[in-house]
Amino acid sequence: MDTGIEKAEIHNLLFDLLTDLRNVNVVWQVGVLAVSLAVAWWVARLVHARLMSVPSAEPSATLKIGVGGLNRVIFPLSALLC
Repeated sequence: MDTGIEKAEIHNLLFDLLTDLRNVNVVWQVGVLAVSLAVAWWVARLVHARLMSVPSAEPSATLKIGVGGLNRVIFPLSALLC
């Protein structure tokens, strides 16, 4: 493999990225995306805390699996909805 071509591609990619970051529209899009992901993370933490605060004597294995599955799904789902 020719590393000269790979270095040129990486250089072009970084140059295009820096050029795009000078555009205000791209900066707004990145900012909105970051805020959306932060809100989704916050919602996922709230749901997780709510699920873990449900009083029960000894949660069954099925309940633990269900809560674990919901915890894995809630962040992507809340990121999609935000």
